[in-house]
Amino acid sequence: MKHDSRCKSPDKSEQKILDDVASYGWHVMKVLDSEDSPGWAYTIGLQKNFNHPQIIMFGLDHDVMHAILNDAGEQIRSGDVFATDRKYPNLIENYSCVFKRVKPDWYDPFLGFASWFYDEVDYSVLQCFWPDNTGAYPWDRDFSPALKGNQPWLF
Repeated sequence: MKHDSRCKSPDKSEQKILDDVASYGWHVMKVLDSEDSPGWAYTIGLQKNFNHPQIIMFGLDHDVMHAILNDAGEQIRSGDVFATDRKYPNLIENYSCVFKRVKPDWYDPFLGFASWFYDEVDYSVLQCFWPDNTGAYPWDRDFSPALKGNQPWLF
């Protein structure tokens, strides 16, 4: 891995990732909105420590996504496994999230620090989708048009 002792010393943000993964089991990386994409957040370290895919999500407040990903990490630490295409009611109050497997083509554009962390080790990622206030998901015909661009489909 890039962060092994034979390579250059990690910079400050890389060291924070390494420290969090060692101390807590994972790190949550938050990425700000841009012209091309809503903001997103993702985990680093779940596969290394719990043999579970990383999780990425888009389009909510950064602190909310951070809290959801930490809750997911705690559930994974307790032995839960998130599978694709099932509804999980215990990540967002009053709503269920659904996970889809992310295609590796999307890793470089959206998961840069996870790719750095895992270096040449294959890792997998699940995208956590949240519904609109009626319970519809982005792939549902009746999903709120106002929210359409908030969750790109990486599956």
